[in-house]
Amino acid sequence: MNHFLNRTAFTLVISCLPLVGIFSQDLTNDFKTWYGVNASVSIDKNFRIKAGALLSLNTAPSDYSFSQGEIGLSYKIKRRMYIEGGYSRQLLNNTRTRREQFNISPGLFNKLAFDRVYLNYSFRHNIVKRLSLRH
Repeated sequence: MNHFLNRTAFTLVISCLPLVGIFSQDLTNDFKTWYGVNASVSIDKNFRIKAGALLSLNTAPSDYSFSQGEIGLSYKIKRRMYIEGGYSRQLLNNTRTRREQFNISPGLFNKLAFDRVYLNYSFRHNIVKRLSLRH
């Protein structure tokens, strides 16, 4: 139990550090700044809870682009095989084109909200001792 408390405290400290933005170009607009934070905590040797948030801002002119929050549960089937399920909510700017395309009305803060449920299957492959790739 003490190991779990130490790990949780470490995760909280790391998540409270200032976020570093990454600049990249979007295919629809000019440049955007992306801010993200993710955390995961092992419940036992097979289960892991994951949570994350992503925020994107337009750089010129500087304004909100979109945000996304996500929570999920991962289960280790075998040594390198995993299955994960979760929920994701995305908020987009309210535009007439998007309202007509998706046939939805604006909600909180005049943003368009999209809810998603997902299910993933993955396989981990060790490349070298400390480096692995997940398919």
